[in-house]
Amino acid sequence: VRNTMLVRVVFFCSIFIFGAATECTRGNNATLPGLLKKRILCKYDPKVPPGSSVTLNLFVYIKDLRVLEDENILYVYYTLTRSWKDDYLKFEPQKFGGEDPIRLEYGLWNPGVVALDTKSPALYNEWYMKEFDFRKNRIFIFAKGSVYVQSTRIAAVHCEFDFYLWPFDRQTCRMKIGSAKYSQDEVKIRLSPYGQDIRLQRKDQGRWIVEGINGRNLTDSQKWDLRSRQRQVEVEFRLKRAFDSLSMIMVV
Repeated sequence: VRNTMLVRVVFFCSIFIFGAATECTRGNNATLPGLLKKRILCKYDPKVPPGSSVTLNLFVYIKDLRVLEDENILYVYYTLTRSWKDDYLKFEPQKFGGEDPIRLEYGLWNPGVVALDTKSPALYNEWYMKEFDFRKNRIFIFAKGSVYVQSTRIAAVHCEFDFYLWPFDRQTCRMKIGSAKYSQDEVKIRLSPYGQDIRLQRKDQGRWIVEGINGRNLTDSQKWDLRSRQRQVEVEFRLKRAFDSLSMIMVV
C-alpha cells in the first residue's frame, strides 16, 4: 500500500511539473506579444538580481528645472533610463513573428536606483502629476538579453545658493544618483559609455539660464557613501540668472 501511494504521489507530481513546463513552452510559433511575455517571465523571479555583480548604465534626460531660491531647492524633472544585461531573458524573435523588443510595465528586477540626499518634493502633485503618470515604468527587453527601463521622475535637490553677486550671480547644484538597495559590489552604477548620457530639453528656464550640465562617475577617492557602500553618479547643474539688461539700466 505504501509503495502504491508513493507511486501515485510521484505520478501526480510529474503531471504537475509537466503541465507547468508545457504552459511555459507552449506556442513556439505564436506572434502575440502577450504569449511571448508569458513564456519569458514564466519562471522569472523579480527579487533575484541577474548576477552576483551587475553593471548598470544610466541615461539622464533633463526635461525641466525649477528654482526655489528661498528654500535653496532645485526641482529637477527628468527621465531616467537604466540598462543592464540579463542572459535569462534572452529569446529567439523568429519564433514569435520577429517580435523584438518586447515591452512591459512591471514584473522585472528593480535595482532601486534613486536620487540620493534629496528633500521631499512639495510641488510633486501640483506640478507635473496631472500630465504624467510617475508610477509606470517603460520596460524593453531585447532578444540578446539587454534590458532598458525608463521612468519619469522629479527630485528636490538641496542647493547652497550664494547671492553675493546678485543679479549677476551664478549657481551650482549637484544631484547624486545611486542604488538604495544594493552595495557597489552587487550593482556597479555608471553613466552610459554609449552616446550622450546627459541631455537637456531646453536651456531657458525662465528666470534662469542653464549654462551647462555635466555628469560623472564618482570614484572611491571622491564622494561615495562608505557606510552603505553605495556607488554614485553625480549630475552637476550650472545656472546663470537671467535679467532684462534694459530694465536694469533704466532703474539705475
